[in-house]
Amino acid sequence: MPCFSASNVRFVSAESQVQQKCNELRARARAQTAAYRPPPGGFRPPFGSFRRPLCDQSAAYDQKQLKRNERDRKRNQGTKQVVLRAGELRRLKDQGKLETVSEKLQRIEQQEEKHRRQLQMDLRQQMTDKQSERRRLAELEAVRVQKWLDQEKQRDANIQQVISAKIATMRENCLPEKYLREVEKQLKNIQSSRNRIR
Repeated sequence: MPCFSASNVRFVSAESQVQQKCNELRARARAQTAAYRPPPGGFRPPFGSFRRPLCDQSAAYDQKQLKRNERDRKRNQGTKQVVLRAGELRRLKDQGKLETVSEKLQRIEQQEEKHRRQLQMDLRQQMTDKQSERRRLAELEAVRVQKWLDQEKQRDANIQQVISAKIATMRENCLPEKYLREVEKQLKNIQSSRNRIR
C-alpha cells in the first residue's frame, strides 16, 4: 500500500471538489479571454501619436492569475484524494460531536461512582493496614511481656539460690533453729509480696 505523506493528502468532500473545479474553469476562461478584450479607451487610430499605449492592468492581472492557476494545477496534480472508511468517518464524527446535557450528567455520575468506589477501596485498605499494625504491636507487646516474665523468673531463681545458700551457711555455723525459721519466714513474706505485686 503506498504511503501518503501529510503534505500531499487532503480530505475533501464531493461538493467542495465540484466547487473547486468550477472556480478553476472560471478563472482559466477569464484569463484566456482577457488577452482578446479591447483596451478601456478603445483602439487608437493608426494616424495617432506613436506613443506606447498604456498597459492594461486587468489583462496583466488575468495573465498572472492564469500562470498562478497553472502552477497550482501542476502542483496539485500529484495529490491523492482519500476516501474515508466507515469506521474512520464515525470516529471523526464522534470527535466533532457536541455533548448533550444528559450525556454530560451521565458522564459526571459515572465519574462520581468511580470516585466513590475508589474511596471505599482506599478505606478498606486503610482498615486492613490498621488491623495489621495492631496485630504487629500486640505481638511485640506479647514478646516484651514474655521477656520480662522470663527475666523475673530468672531473678526469682537467683534469689532462691542465694537464700538457700545463706540458710545452708547459717546451719553450718550452728545457729539456733528459731533464727533459721525467722529468716525463712521473712524470705517467704518478701517472695509472696513480690508475687502479689506482679
